[in-house]
Amino acid sequence: MSTIIHVVRHGRIPNYDTDQSLTAEGREEALAVGRGLAALIQPGETIRFCSSPARRARETAALLCQGITNTVAETRTDVTVVTPIAVDDRLQNNQFYLNGSSYDPMIPLLDVAHWRVQSTPSPENEAFLAYQTEFWSASDPVTYWLTHPSPLAESPAAVVERLQACLKERLTGQENNNSLHREICVTHSANIRAFLRQVFGRDPGPPAFSGLLTISAGQVEYQGQVADFSL
Repeated sequence: MSTIIHVVRHGRIPNYDTDQSLTAEGREEALAVGRGLAALIQPGETIRFCSSPARRARETAALLCQGITNTVAETRTDVTVVTPIAVDDRLQNNQFYLNGSSYDPMIPLLDVAHWRVQSTPSPENEAFLAYQTEFWSASDPVTYWLTHPSPLAESPAAVVERLQACLKERLTGQENNNSLHREICVTHSANIRAFLRQVFGRDPGPPAFSGLLTISAGQVEYQGQVADFSL
């Protein structure tokens, strides 16, 4: 039988200052998405989850699982929900590079960049400060990242490559299984946008919090758009 993959953006957070927990609204939205996915599930399915290591992603995955589990219990739908939720670094946010180390954009990188220039002036530190200043001052930082390649930032192609490697690995061993499998993977807006830009040939803009795309039967579906695609 086939495998259906849902790639989900993490739920709503109050701001991007740090890796924060979901807001109350974000929690309700994630639960609602889980209940909506449960309505698509057929008897006999096996459902598995994986998540970026970020707190907001792990909380979203747990709430999606809760929404699905509660709903299938109420409807007495016979399914298998696999726990615990897997955490996979390949689903983490796009990374930035400085002095041989990688950084998540959710740490105060602009402060780090200023400190580096003040404490250890160098062309690399000054270039990192310039890039971070432009990134965080952009009206849409992800658009800036997608359209301004830099050795100081993980490339969109590299992000898509590791995202696809994770999804492909989730499919491993399912090809000869007779039951329908559903994989639900929680990641970040930048990763989803980079992937969709590669699939559809253009950036669709920010997905909604807890918004998702679906990969099934050799196609990607996102907000009514469909394109052929194979992992």
